[in-house]
Amino acid sequence: MHTKIKNIFSYFRDVGALLKIVWSIDKWYLIMMPLTIVTTVCQSLVAIIFPKLIIDEITTRKRIGTAIVIVVLMATILFFSKAVQRLVDYLSNVRMRSIRNELTLTIQKKIMTLDYWNLENPEFLNFYQRASGVVTMWQADLQRLLNAIIAVGSSLLIVVGTIYILSVFDVFIFILIVMVVLLSSLLNARVMKAQVDMYKDFAPNIRKMNYLMDELQDNKYAKEIRTYNMKKWLSRKTENVLMRMYKITRKVYNVQIASQGAVLSLNIIQNAAIYAYAGWLSLIGKIAIGDLLMLINAASAFTSGLQNIFSNYLTVKEAGIYIRELIAFMDLKNVEKGYAITLKNTIDYLMDDLTIEFKDVCFKYPNQEKYVLENINIVLSGNETVAIVGDNGVGKTTFVKLLLRLYKPSKGEIFLNGINIWDYALSEYMGLFSVVFQDYKVFAFSILENIVLQKEADVDKGFIDQILKSVGLFDKVQSLPQEIAQHISRSFIDSGIEFSGGEMQQLQIGQALYRNTPILVLDEPTANLSPQEENRIFTYISNLSSDKLSIIVSHRMSCCNISTRVIVFKSDQTIASGTHSKLLETDEFYAHLFNLQAQYYQNI
Repeated sequence: MHTKIKNIFSYFRDVGALLKIVWSIDKWYLIMMPLTIVTTVCQSLVAIIFPKLIIDEITTRKRIGTAIVIVVLMATILFFSKAVQRLVDYLSNVRMRSIRNELTLTIQKKIMTLDYWNLENPEFLNFYQRASGVVTMWQADLQRLLNAIIAVGSSLLIVVGTIYILSVFDVFIFILIVMVVLLSSLLNARVMKAQVDMYKDFAPNIRKMNYLMDELQDNKYAKEIRTYNMKKWLSRKTENVLMRMYKITRKVYNVQIASQGAVLSLNIIQNAAIYAYAGWLSLIGKIAIGDLLMLINAASAFTSGLQNIFSNYLTVKEAGIYIRELIAFMDLKNVEKGYAITLKNTIDYLMDDLTIEFKDVCFKYPNQEKYVLENINIVLSGNETVAIVGDNGVGKTTFVKLLLRLYKPSKGEIFLNGINIWDYALSEYMGLFSVVFQDYKVFAFSILENIVLQKEADVDKGFIDQILKSVGLFDKVQSLPQEIAQHISRSFIDSGIEFSGGEMQQLQIGQALYRNTPILVLDEPTANLSPQEENRIFTYISNLSSDKLSIIVSHRMSCCNISTRVIVFKSDQTIASGTHSKLLETDEFYAHLFNLQAQYYQNI
C-alpha cells in the first residue's frame, strides 16, 4: 500500500515536472488551461441542471414564457462557453506546435553536447528514443498528456458537482456507479500496463525501423541495392522488424478487446439499472419528470467523469514513464561542464611549443574485455607531419578518438603541454583541431556551407579559393551554375548536384584546411582520390609542416614519404616510431608493409 501511494505521488511529481518544462517554454499555454476546464465544467452542469428547470416550468408551473427565457439563457451560455473553448483550443494547438518545436530543438541541442561514446551504446540510444517520445511517439505525446491533465481537472469538478445531485435523490445510484467505474478502471489499468510494456519493447524496434527506412531512401546505398539485388534481403529484415512489432501490438490488442468488451457490458448493465430504478421512482411519485431527467443526466455525467478521471490518470501514468526519461535525459551532464582550464592565447602560444603526450594509455570499448590499445607512450610535437600506419583493427582510429576526447582512456593519461586534455574547456580544446574522418559526412547544403560551417558574412572568400585549388576542386566549382553557392545532393533541391566519392572527400579535406587550426588530423584522407589528387593534397600538407602538427592515419604507405615521422601500430600492441628511411632499415614489419604496396608500382 505504501508503495502504491508513493507511486501516485511520483506521478504528481512527473506532472509537475512536465508543467514546469512547458511553463519555461510558453507560459500562456498553461494560463489558458484553466479556461478549458471552466468551459468544460460549465457545459456539463448546464446540460444537467437547465433541462430540469425548463421541464419544471412547462409541466409543473405552466410558465411557458419563463421556460423560453431559460432556453435562451441555456443556449447563450452554451454558445459563449463553446466559442471560448474553441478559441482556446485553436490558440493552444498553435502554441503546442511552437512548444513541440522548442522542445525538439532542446533535445537536439542536448544530444549534441553529450559524450560521444553514448552514441555507440545501444542501451543509451533506446533511452534517447524513449526520452524524445514526448515529441515523436503518440502514446507519450505532449499534447495528449496535457489534454489528459485538463480532462482530469474538469472531470474532478464535474464529479464533485454531480455527487451532491445524486446523493440528494438516491444513494443507491451513486453506489452502483462507483462500483461499475472501479471495475472498469481495473480493466483499463490492465490494458494500460500492457501498452506500457509494449512501448518499452517498441523503442529498439522503432530505432531499427527508422534505420532501415533511412538507409533505403539514401541514394548512397541505392546502387548497391540494385547491383547486388538486395531487395529481398532488406525486405526480409524490414519484415522481421515489422513482425516483431506486430506480435507485440497483437498481444496488447487482445487484452484491449477483452477489457473493452467487459467494460461495455458493465456500462450497459449499469445504464439499464439506472434507467429502470429512476423510472420506478418516477412512477411511484417519489420524483418529478424534471427530477428524473436531471437524475439520469447527472448519473451519466458522474459515470463519464469518473471514467475520465481513471482513464486519463492511467494516461498520465503511462506518459509519466517518458516524462521521467526526458527529465533524466535533460539532467545528463554536458561534456562541456566540469572542465575549467582555458587555453590562454591558444594559437600563438601553442604554435611556439606544442606537445601532446600519450602516457601509459590503455583503452577498451564499453562492455568489451579486450583492450584495443595497451601501454601507448607517444609524444607528438608541433611543426611535424606524423603518419600513423598499421594493419586493420590495431587501434589507429581509436587513437584519434582518444586524442579528440571522444573517449576517455581506460588507463593512463593524455597531456597537452603538460596538462591533462580532459582538464581543458572542451570548446577551446576542440578549437585546436581540424579533422577529416574516414566515415566523412557531406551535408545536403551549399558547397560554401559545407566548407565554412558558419554564416556567409564571416567567410574569407580568397582563402576559400586557395583551399579549393589545393584540394583540386576549384575548376569544378567554377563550372557549376551557382558556383560555390551550389547545393550538394538533390535531397531538398532539384538543382542540387551529386559529387563523386572522391569529390566529397576533397570537400571534407577543404573544410578541415579552412579551419586553419594548429592541429590537422586526417583519417584515411585519400581513400577515394586519384593518384594525381592524392599527390596534390599530400604536397599541400607537406608544405604545412612548418605551421602545424599534421597527423595522417592511412593504409596508403605513400603518405609516409611526406611525413617527418612515422608511427607504426602493430597487432601485438607494440608500436615503432621513426623516420620513413630509418624504419625501412630497422623495422621488418614496416618494411614489409611499405614494400608490399610499392611492388605493384615498381614491377610494372
